Amino acid sequence: VGNISSQNLNTFIKKTVQIPIEENFICLRSLNPKRTRFEVEYSLEKGSCTNSFLFKSSQDEHSESHEYILIHPPGLTFEKEFLERIETLITSVSSEIKVVMGHINPNKVAFLKKLNKKYKNITIICSNPGAKLLNEIWKQNKPIKSQNLTFEKENIESVPKIQIIKQIETLSINKNFELTFIPSPTARWPGGLIVFEKNTGLLMSDKLFGAHVYEEKWAELNSSKTEEERRHYYDCLMAPMSSQVNSVIEKLEEYDIDSIAPGHGPAIIGSW
Repeated sequence: VGNISSQNLNTFIKKTVQIPIEENFICLRSLNPKRTRFEVEYSLEKGSCTNSFLFKSSQDEHSESHEYILIHPPGLTFEKEFLERIETLITSVSSEIKVVMGHINPNKVAFLKKLNKKYKNITIICSNPGAKLLNEIWKQNKPIKSQNLTFEKENIESVPKIQIIKQIETLSINKNFELTFIPSPTARWPGGLIVFEKNTGLLMSDKLFGAHVYEEKWAELNSSKTEEERRHYYDCLMAPMSSQVNSVIEKLEEYDIDSIAPGHGPAIIGSW
């Protein structure tokens, strides 16, 4: 990424790619070569990528019925690209899908509404503060542009089923994977939820350890590859609440972590 100039980035396109991790476990990486938003953490203008993860499990080895677990879906920014990709992976609109939310914001909730219109059997997994915020945002009406004091009456679909994680919990998938949900509240993201998969040693860290860069390869090659971008991301988002961040990281030291895949940027496999 350090060798990619802004001019070269202009030759890339916005897309979602599929990166295999293990059988029935993939990363869906949504990529944008341009500056995604105007917030200061994007100011290096090296593009961005958002990591989501999809597990597939059968009810039994002879069953055609599958259950899916989607971890850390993107926001509305990647709606078109992500939905086009996931529709090739989850073909039945009645499939059971558990959606794990690392954090909640209006952009994420707007995407959840799109996903909920497509698939009819969704359960959202989030922390207790995350569930409260999700309900508040979901039920908000849109103001009418021409009349500031009135609101557009839209047909608001009911909030999907919510499974609340109040403390550290684990979930086994076909004896192949074991997910641990770790509540990780901070001042900026009170509904923070990190996920660790035991058999691969992969920590899906959401906001922690992120960097805004365009990178199609699964992981960075060395510790200096994204050092500038990760430091910039930390200084912009984490430094003001560093004591809370350190408290979360202390929890993570209890796990046998082999690699880290943050919400943004390539995975970290040798330098974390």
